[in-house]
Amino acid sequence: TPATPTLDVEQDPKTGDVTVTPKKPDGSTFPPGTKVEIPGKDGNPITVTIGEDGKGKVPNSELPDGKVPGTGKITEPGKPAVEVPVTTPGKVTPNTPTTETPSEIEITRKPNGDAIVTPKKPDGKPYPSGSKVVIPGENNTPIEVTIGDNGSGEVPNDKLPKKDVPGTGT
Repeated sequence: TPATPTLDVEQDPKTGDVTVTPKKPDGSTFPPGTKVEIPGKDGNPITVTIGEDGKGKVPNSELPDGKVPGTGKITEPGKPAVEVPVTTPGKVTPNTPTTETPSEIEITRKPNGDAIVTPKKPDGKPYPSGSKVVIPGENNTPIEVTIGDNGSGEVPNDKLPKKDVPGTGT
């Protein structure tokens, strides 16, 4: 039996976009203009045209809701289609917030008593605007802080517990 090509399907966990890389049996890439079909929702295949870099992209929005195993097709210009087994990943819902424990949450007090909360990612970078930080508050009521453009959020003095509350922020 002749060796069959393979289809690498890689999904970017952040954007959900999928990169499709068909590879020849010897591991080399297919020429630009090659068409790849991968299983899509309701049995409609998703067609991708391979570019100069040997890869094709499928935007997250075109992916099925869940992963779809099936048969992919690789059609090199002027050659018959080759079928290969492949699983199309399901779309990523980017608005599901990811919860991670910051490596540190810096809390500084302003002269008026308000607290400035600055979470730091494990790599030391600030969190994007709109991130929410939950820090321990009084009577087991956590305080939620929304991070602004400068990477910090503010908690008014009257929302703060009367004394320090140790615990873990997320």
